[in-house]
Amino acid sequence: MPEIVAIDWEAKSARFVCAKIVRDKLESWRTFQADLPEEIASAADAAATGKWLRDTFRQHGADPQQAIVVLPRESVVMRRLDLPDVPDHELPAMARLQAATRASTPVDQLALDYLPLPRHEHRPGQSVLVFSCEASRLKRLRESFKAAEVDLLGCTTSATTVGEVVARADASVRANLHIPTLVVYQRGSRVELSIYFDQGHLIFSHGLRLPSGDAANHVQPLKSELSRSIVALGQVHEHVVIERAIVVQEDERDSQIVQMLEESFPGRVECIDPDQAARAAGRTAETSGALSAAALGAILAETSPTLPRIDFLRARKPQPPRDERKLRLGAAAAAALLVFAVGGWFYYSALVERDQQITELQQRESDLNKLLERNDAALRTAEAIGNWENGDVPPVETLAGLQALLTGTDRLYFQSLKFSPGTRDAAAQIRGSGFARTRRDFEELEQRLADQGYRVRSHTPATSNRDPDYPVLFELDIDVLRPKSGDAPEANAT
Repeated sequence: MPEIVAIDWEAKSARFVCAKIVRDKLESWRTFQADLPEEIASAADAAATGKWLRDTFRQHGADPQQAIVVLPRESVVMRRLDLPDVPDHELPAMARLQAATRASTPVDQLALDYLPLPRHEHRPGQSVLVFSCEASRLKRLRESFKAAEVDLLGCTTSATTVGEVVARADASVRANLHIPTLVVYQRGSRVELSIYFDQGHLIFSHGLRLPSGDAANHVQPLKSELSRSIVALGQVHEHVVIERAIVVQEDERDSQIVQMLEESFPGRVECIDPDQAARAAGRTAETSGALSAAALGAILAETSPTLPRIDFLRARKPQPPRDERKLRLGAAAAAALLVFAVGGWFYYSALVERDQQITELQQRESDLNKLLERNDAALRTAEAIGNWENGDVPPVETLAGLQALLTGTDRLYFQSLKFSPGTRDAAAQIRGSGFARTRRDFEELEQRLADQGYRVRSHTPATSNRDPDYPVLFELDIDVLRPKSGDAPEANAT
C-alpha cells in the first residue's frame, strides 16, 4: 500500500498531505507543515532540498514513495487560446504552436499543459486554457525529489485542485457546477479567484496578494480583480453572470472578504471548510498544522477526478491518428469472408432445395450486393480523407512555416487561423484574423509573405476597440502555391 504526498509549495513554507490510496479511495491520510530554511528557499541546490524533504518526512513519521507538487496560481501563467478546427490528435501540437506566438519566453523553456473547453455551435473552432511554468523549475523539482528518493509523480496548480475540493465538499455544489460559479480561495494574504461554468470547466483564474491595513485598503485589490473576472466571463459568454460565490478559507477567517462578496452577490455566498471534503474522502490518521485545500485537491484527483485537471509532468499528448489502412484491410477481409460464407451457403442450398430456394437466394444476393456497394463507398470516402491528411501539405507543418515569418506578439497576434485544402495552383488556403498595433505592421507582414512566394489577397484593415493596445483588426487571406515544374518549392518549404 504505497503512500503518496501532495505538497502545497510556496516561497517560504510548504504544507503536506500524506495519504494511502486503496482502490481509488483514501484509506488514511495526515497533514503537516514546515517552513523552508532560507538556504533552501533561495538556492537551487537539489541535494540540500532533497535532504530537507527526507528530514521533514522522517520528523513527521511519513514515508511516501510518490509525490505531487502543487504550485500557487501566481506561479503559473494561464492564457485562453482560440484555435482552428483540427483533429483531436493534432490539438496538443496546435495548442503549443499558438502558445509560442503569445508567450514572451521561448516555448522550449516552458512546461505546458492545457484544458480543452466545451465546443459551441455558434462559435467556430476550439478553445483551450493553456497553463505554463518554467521548465527549469520543473527540472529542479525532479532533481530534488530524486535526491529525497521519492518519485515525483506530478506537478499541478492550485487553480484546478481547489475546484476538486469544492466539488467534493458538498453534493449540491457538484450537481450545480453547470451554473457560473465563482470560487475564492484564501490563505493569509494569498487569494485566488476562479470561475467555473459548463459542467465544471474552469474558464478563468487569477491570483493576487492582499495588503494589510483597514478594511477598505485590504479588499480593494480583490474588488478590482473581481471586476476583471466578471469582464472576462462576459467576453467569453455573453449575457452570462455569476450566480453563486463559494469561499474557501484556511487558517483564520477573513470576514472582510466574505462581507465584500455578500455586497456583490447578496444571498449567493457560501463558505466551505476544506475539512468537509476531507471528512467525505476518508478518515484522518494524524494532523499537525493547518490543512491545505490545494494539496488535498491534488490527492483527491488521484483517486477519481471530478473536474478536468492540469499536470505539467503528465501533460496531454497527441493521440496517434487512426490507421485507415487497417480499417480498409479489415473491411475487405470481412467482405471476403462474407462472400465465402455466402458462396458455401448457396452451394448447400442448391443441392437441398434448389427450386424452392432460388427466389430467396436471388433476394439475398441482391441484399449482399447492396451491402458491398455501401462498404465500397465508405472505403472510397476513408481513402479520400486519408489522402488529404497524408498529402504533401500537412496542416500543422504548413502553419508552423507561416509562424516562422511572424514578428511576435509585440506587434500583432491572431485570434483565429484556419487551414483548408487548395484548388488548382494552390496547394492550401490559410485564412485568419487578428489584431495589430498599427496598419503598417500588418502591411509589412503581407509584403513579407508575398516575398516568400505566398499569394496574398489584401483586405483593408479595420479599427477595433476590443484591445486598446492592438487597435487594428486585420484579415489574413493567402494561398500556399504549388511549385512550378522545375522550380524549387521555396515558398511552400518556408
